[in-house]
Amino acid sequence: MPKEIKIVLKKNSEDGESNMLLADLLKKVLAMNDQVIKLIREKTIPGPKGPKGDSITGPQGDSIEGPPGPQGDKPIAGEDYSIPKDGKDGKDGESIKGDKGDTGKDAEDGSPDTPKQIITKLNTLEEQINVKSVRGLSEIITGLRRAIQSVRSFKGGGGMGDPVHQTFSGNGSLTSFTLSNNVAANGKAAWVYVNGQFQVNTTHWSISGKTLTLTFTPTSSETIDITYIRT
Repeated sequence: MPKEIKIVLKKNSEDGESNMLLADLLKKVLAMNDQVIKLIREKTIPGPKGPKGDSITGPQGDSIEGPPGPQGDKPIAGEDYSIPKDGKDGKDGESIKGDKGDTGKDAEDGSPDTPKQIITKLNTLEEQINVKSVRGLSEIITGLRRAIQSVRSFKGGGGMGDPVHQTFSGNGSLTSFTLSNNVAANGKAAWVYVNGQFQVNTTHWSISGKTLTLTFTPTSSETIDITYIRT
């Protein structure tokens, strides 16, 4: 606090009027001094802190999605990407799936008849059958002609005997079968069939004495038929 200033005026002053004016001036100065001190205090001493104001959040803006871009070109193998190679060191390589193939046509149904049933039906026909229409028939006729020629040229002690027919069953291991008689024409006067299919001499079979030997092994489901002329 500023010290109080006392003004003492002398009555015997030669210039009384001047002293009075000076005293009034000092009073005004002191009065102004109090106002200045009050003003300084108000400016320098902080007042209590006011309440915190509320924050205001503005609304979120809308997102705008642009239009989709154009579709890219189909990649080309070997240009846009490398062709996978075969795997190495036990690792499988990547597989490339090719285009689907065309669907095949359905096959026509075959005949349900067995070879023996077909032969039976052929024997019931009255009209002539073309040799080329029956597979193997031409070979049969050729073999028959050769056998006849061989029989004609065969010179044996007791002449030619009657035809004999025998049947054998395969078992998946046998290739030789024993006949009941020797075969004329040095083992060539014979006609051999396996499941109804004609077998060609020297190509599929041969005969030595009473032994018929096949060049293949018939299975257990195959039947061997032989018709020969015995000696």
